[in-house]
Amino acid sequence: MPWAGRRAYGVGAALVLLAVASVVGATADRSDARAARSTTPVSSWIVDGTVYAIAATAKDILLGGDFTLIGRPTGTWATVDPSGAVRVRSAVTDTVGNAVTDGRGGWYLTGDIGSVGGVARTRIVHLLPTGRLDVKWHPEVNGAVNALVRIGSTLYLGGEFTRFGGLPRSELAAVDIATGAVNSWSPSLRAKKDQGLLVSVLARSADGKTIFVGGEFSRLGGQQVANLGAVDATAGKARAWHPIMNGDVTALDATARVVYAGGDFTKADGQPRSGLAALNLTTGKPTRWNPDCDGSVTQIVAAPAGSPVFIAGEFASIGEKSRRGLAAVDNRSGAATPWDPNVAGFANSIALDAKQHLVYVGGEFDSVGDLARSNLAAVDTRTGLATGWNPGAIGDVDVVAQGPTGALAVGGEFESVGAVPRTSLAELAPDGSLAGWAPQMTGTVRAITATPDGSRFYVGGRFTVGDSRTQQSLAIADPAGQTVTPWGPAANSGVWAIAPSPDGQSVYLGGAFTTVGGKTRKRLAQLDATGALTAWNAGANALVRRVVLSGDQLWAAGDFGSIGGESRKGIASLDIATALATGWDAGSDDNVDALAVTDQSIYVGGEFTSIGGRSRKYLAQLDPADGSAMRWDPSPDDAVNGLAVSPNGASLLVVGDFVKISGGQRDIGEFDVATGLLSAWRPEAPFSADALAFSPDSSTVYVGGEEALTVYR
Repeated sequence: MPWAGRRAYGVGAALVLLAVASVVGATADRSDARAARSTTPVSSWIVDGTVYAIAATAKDILLGGDFTLIGRPTGTWATVDPSGAVRVRSAVTDTVGNAVTDGRGGWYLTGDIGSVGGVARTRIVHLLPTGRLDVKWHPEVNGAVNALVRIGSTLYLGGEFTRFGGLPRSELAAVDIATGAVNSWSPSLRAKKDQGLLVSVLARSADGKTIFVGGEFSRLGGQQVANLGAVDATAGKARAWHPIMNGDVTALDATARVVYAGGDFTKADGQPRSGLAALNLTTGKPTRWNPDCDGSVTQIVAAPAGSPVFIAGEFASIGEKSRRGLAAVDNRSGAATPWDPNVAGFANSIALDAKQHLVYVGGEFDSVGDLARSNLAAVDTRTGLATGWNPGAIGDVDVVAQGPTGALAVGGEFESVGAVPRTSLAELAPDGSLAGWAPQMTGTVRAITATPDGSRFYVGGRFTVGDSRTQQSLAIADPAGQTVTPWGPAANSGVWAIAPSPDGQSVYLGGAFTTVGGKTRKRLAQLDATGALTAWNAGANALVRRVVLSGDQLWAAGDFGSIGGESRKGIASLDIATALATGWDAGSDDNVDALAVTDQSIYVGGEFTSIGGRSRKYLAQLDPADGSAMRWDPSPDDAVNGLAVSPNGASLLVVGDFVKISGGQRDIGEFDVATGLLSAWRPEAPFSADALAFSPDSSTVYVGGEEALTVYR
């Protein structure tokens, strides 16, 4: 599942690469002495969802959202050892589509690669055994490289290019593995009129003398072919081996007897073959082998003894037997064996470790058999059951390959490999490391607030706790005791905001609910210290996203148009004693998604363009006395999702979908509360952020959002 945020590059890639004033007439980027935090995160995490809420005490940090996994950013290439631990993170960005070992512990990678370790590289790279980029190996290519095969010191490549290393090469080329110099091997490909031209897959013969070429083409080395052919590995001359395939060939594996082919075809040399065929190594004629696949095939791997033949792809049946994503087929009859891992999704790549009786599989799936597995798994070749090996991948895995050191190399579109389960709620230590506690919850957490004594946390959202199937909207989390317990009466929908009173005698809730404990409470409610519902009943006609208690007023922000018995759009002040809206009215023209309150100011963010009687785009400072907009006008270029004032009152942080604020390029905006000036602090956080929290001493900032959490100090 690749990330689609507000940048052209993925959040994990940016995090790996890291491993005009607001007052009228002032200057953008003017700094103050408080902007001393590092721009590089001291700790970064990738999640497979969104972090909606963060709360921090001196001992614990809790984050909540709709995620199920959390892991360190690895980039899109990593090696994983047999224990599931990540050995090498190579800081490769964007997508790795294919890989082959260099025979010395390093790797050649192809794909839609953007950079390695911060060095710009496209299409093909060489990584050293340490995982670092081989900066000297840099052949230029003017199109995609889809396939790789190495024989000795020569690397063969196929794709959609017309020039390689500065020389004309039609979709096929060969280079020296040490220098990257292009050699004379140059079999030409052609296509019929109005037909595509590309090489999708390469395979070597068992004796290393022949390269088999699959894809979409009609002529190879001067011979007429149909999407599949063979070329001499030394001279580049096409062999008289050219079965007629009536569709694209996307997968190949050659044994000493046959060449197995998979793809988008229904006939091989005129014989019915649905997606899979075995072709005689000498004549190119199809054998009787006919598994009959009902979907697409991404990879074929024959066992060393010749049987079975493992098939990966996106299919639901092989040989009229139910087989999802992964199957084993007899090499002579073509019948599916009883082996049935039952992959819940797609298998993009497999690697066979015959000695260990394992098939490693990467793809886009969430379970193998009855076990949860995120896009990466190991399956026993004897039982078809997933083993305990479980280095969760956040994002699609397109490549799995075994290297000479025994570690498994993985590549694809993922942001993290080695992620661990954390569903809806996770605990971090103050230094940003992941704690061992894995709260048993399922669903979405929208709000987290520490109890006044800091010992526990109120958790709001819509979730189940433990094995219960009953939906909860409110719970108490105790990190010290490692428990999460439902708290308060049942609400009929989610809690999005929580504000306890300083003495702990009252807890105010905002959200999407309309009843609490069976009684009408439209999106606002008050509970006492025991969790019992009180008579306080303000009511709002639409979602309440934020609530902040300040003195004798409860400030509420959200999507509502009326609240506390009065017409109020997006933002309101409620009298605690009466539950009625006060006379304060800012008159927003759209929803308010973020709220922060000080004695002197009400800061609001959201989707509005006018508020407090003035034009204000997405962010404003309101007078707490009359609701009028104050002079401060940072004008971010997109919506604001979160606001937080530091405990020492010195700084205001702003996060959201913007990339520019107060005239400066920022992922996170930090403002001096006293002057309103944008600080010089410019951290890299290229994701849509929703949640903010300061440590109690104001030294550390936690920022969460779409697929990411970053910690700055």
